Amino acid sequence: MARQLILKWDIPPTVGKQLEKEIVSRTKEEVVLNLFKEKKLSLGSGAALLGLSTAGFMELLHEKGIPFTHYTEAEWKQDKRAVQSMLKERKAAGKP
Repeated sequence: MARQLILKWDIPPTVGKQLEKEIVSRTKEEVVLNLFKEKKLSLGSGAALLGLSTAGFMELLHEKGIPFTHYTEAEWKQDKRAVQSMLKERKAAGKP
């Protein structure tokens, strides 16, 4: 069951309701994005906190220029070798 976090913030009366909603929305988004960048939130948790699908959260990350994979160079090289090996095996087996 989800828990609820309530943040109390005194808003001056000069700030309209629409702007108040935007402040809440932007603050929530910025906190989630920053925690994701700091690797404190997973892709799924970030999506859930913003009420998005995983694909929707990935799209938001893309729009903001935030990578959603955390590959090290060594991991990337290992994956590249694995793909090259698979392609070589497929070619040897006569598969496209």
